[in-house]
Amino acid sequence: MRGIAPRASIALLATALVTCLTCLRYSPFEVELTDEMRDQTAKNLAKLATRQRAPVSPEHPLRFAFIADTHGHHAKWSRVVDYLNGRSDIEIVVHTGDLTDHGMSQEYEWAWEVFSRLRAPFFAAPGNHDGLANGPVLWGMMFGPENFVVDYAGVRFVFFNSNPNEWHRADPDFDWLRRELAAAGTAPKWIVTHQPPSSLPHLSEAQTLQLWRTLRRGGVDAYLYGHLHDDFAAREVEGITFAKARGADNGAFYVVTTDGVRVQLEACIVDSCVPANPVVAPGTDPPPPEIIR
Repeated sequence: MRGIAPRASIALLATALVTCLTCLRYSPFEVELTDEMRDQTAKNLAKLATRQRAPVSPEHPLRFAFIADTHGHHAKWSRVVDYLNGRSDIEIVVHTGDLTDHGMSQEYEWAWEVFSRLRAPFFAAPGNHDGLANGPVLWGMMFGPENFVVDYAGVRFVFFNSNPNEWHRADPDFDWLRRELAAAGTAPKWIVTHQPPSSLPHLSEAQTLQLWRTLRRGGVDAYLYGHLHDDFAAREVEGITFAKARGADNGAFYVVTTDGVRVQLEACIVDSCVPANPVVAPGTDPPPPEIIR
């Protein structure tokens, strides 16, 4: 009898260890995602393709939600998702980056657990935090290319990685941006990106000038961004609407409506929205600081 107990204990311990292997992480830097979590941009593009609607116009305006910097605020973000799911007029949801704090696999999974509940198609631009650690690899697995376009309702949404430092790029891919803006022809062009149009030290002075001139020469209609974690702000400069989302720590986001020419904004906190239309600011090269703040 004395010899049985140790053998039974060893067997039980071995069984427990094998059982727990599926719930333990080898490293916080692992880059494993389930098939369900992968290729989200392609999956949401396919979802969007099933929706039939007329091109954007005064008779057929486009309404969508715009959110930023949800990292570390999943409970509030989840409440926003509940609210958006209750609005049948929200056609897509765009995110200007920083879904994660440290670019970790677990953080990408937490983000997916929230945004995958959205009924509307969801598209995200990379944030600087999303490129930390193994973030670039995980981003590629979960979303696909860091720069991509979404053509919907006659509008071209250009999702652009404006974070060269954390993503280990010499510069943002301005050549790609110019090509995609030119390919849109006369369609309304909306940039969805993380960094403001002037963002030292994330964008150098030379990069800021190149970005601003690309926006102007590319006929951009709107530039949506986040990163700063402060209050809502919207300015119109030389016909371009610059809209900054508030950090999502309090459940903040925008609802945007456009008829292809005019832009109307609603600043929202969880489930309460108020008008927040852009004011006209003077044009300079690069744009003035009041656009940023």
